[in-house]
Amino acid sequence: MKHGLPYGDGEIEVELPDDRLDWIVAERVPERDELPIVLAAIDGAEPGLLEFLGRSASVAVVVSDHTRNTGSRTYMPILLDRIRMPGRRITVVVALGLHRPSTDSEIATILGCIPDKDVDIINHDPDGNLEACGQGTFCKAVVEADKVILTGSVSFHPMAGYSGGWKSLLPGIASRACVLDNHRLFFSGDKRHPGVGPARVELNPVSMDIRSRTRGFAGKTWCLNVVQSESKAIVFATAGGVDDAWTACCGYLERMNSPSIRRLYPVVVASSGGYPSDFSFYQSMKTLTNASRACVKGGSIYLAMECRNGWELDESVLSWSRDSLDTIATRLRKEFSMSGLAMHMALSVIRDHSIACLSSLPEQEVCGMGMRYLASAADLGKAVAAEDADRIAVIPAAAATLPALRR
Repeated sequence: MKHGLPYGDGEIEVELPDDRLDWIVAERVPERDELPIVLAAIDGAEPGLLEFLGRSASVAVVVSDHTRNTGSRTYMPILLDRIRMPGRRITVVVALGLHRPSTDSEIATILGCIPDKDVDIINHDPDGNLEACGQGTFCKAVVEADKVILTGSVSFHPMAGYSGGWKSLLPGIASRACVLDNHRLFFSGDKRHPGVGPARVELNPVSMDIRSRTRGFAGKTWCLNVVQSESKAIVFATAGGVDDAWTACCGYLERMNSPSIRRLYPVVVASSGGYPSDFSFYQSMKTLTNASRACVKGGSIYLAMECRNGWELDESVLSWSRDSLDTIATRLRKEFSMSGLAMHMALSVIRDHSIACLSSLPEQEVCGMGMRYLASAADLGKAVAAEDADRIAVIPAAAATLPALRR
């Protein structure tokens, strides 16, 4: 039977052997109108938004960039309307981390509106317009603002445990040096630190460093975080103090998006969940790492991720695909790069499994990474059907679904 799997802006139809399939999906939540969910979170916030803002003369609102759909089109118009006050200066900062600047059309999509002229909109620059705050260096406009509002979606993160919360500041609006120093904590010597990984916060050096470096914003920062369904609809939202709002979303996510599995599978079919989760190979890393959580070592993982923006890795690191993981780790400890870390994370999974990839990436480059190239959905279906496996796991939104082995 053919099954639709999210791919880019649409779906691909893949013939899969129904008698052997186990679907790994987040708990089904009836999708409701997003607006009441967001309004209830804002109206029920502690402290309340207007109480938090008081008569502050300047407010900076931090919003995620074009590489992720966080539901901002729903909540940004509400927030901008609520925080307006005569004489108040409002600055929206697009949290790029180390990504390229968002275009005007992308920003319009992110905000869900065209703000009035009393709202300044800037792309964060990790190499300029920075100012020290606490133990880090961040976007000057945010550091100098009287009040700061963080926004974003909470999801499982392969390094920090969860996105959202203080992560909007680091890496979102931090200096390049701060971002790279934070991400170096992925390693302990030449190996991945055992505390690093999705849904891990306790003893996670990456998460602990984020909190330590952002303490300078304590007391002047408020947060609206949301959790989204597989279709990117907002299904849960909380607001108020950063730690409380973020923790509530993390708890909801773990309850709803970390389905239990009773076994590891010899074959896993995983779609990122469509655009923007499969915007690029770099953006699709969660698909690879989350799918591996359901697969036996040496098993087969079939990936469906469009990657319309290519690898989104520095060309120089693509040549590392033949190097040992220890060699790559040593190189990164001397001269760290985000692309290099992504390469290390990808190869860690690829070398422990048989990976096949359906994407728009060039065949030669896919094979060069040690993966098998799939030219079509039909090829994917035929390869899966030919697997001699008693059960096959299918994860249709792997970028947002974290399988948890609970025997």
